[in-house]
Amino acid sequence: MTTGKLILELAKAIERLDDGQREHYRLLSKALLSCYVNDGQRAAVIVSREQDSSATLIAVNADNAQVTEMLLSHTKRPESSISNRHASSSPNLSFALLTA
Repeated sequence: MTTGKLILELAKAIERLDDGQREHYRLLSKALLSCYVNDGQRAAVIVSREQDSSATLIAVNADNAQVTEMLLSHTKRPESSISNRHASSSPNLSFALLTA
């Protein structure tokens, strides 16, 4: 896919979002993009589908063991290590920053 086609595809989808969703998407895409350009950063996104109860894990710069380590290390930390920022009035949109 060319860069132009990618940008056009994203622009069409982003136009359908409300302001809160757009800001949330900006935070998420900025965080993910930084993982693609910085080998020292990792990300894992879980996409769940209610229709068939399936889930897909998408990892950036991480294999299965590293994703497991990321999740386990952050779930064992005190609540103060997780910062939740809501980008919208919708409870379905949140951005959690896991800090070391």
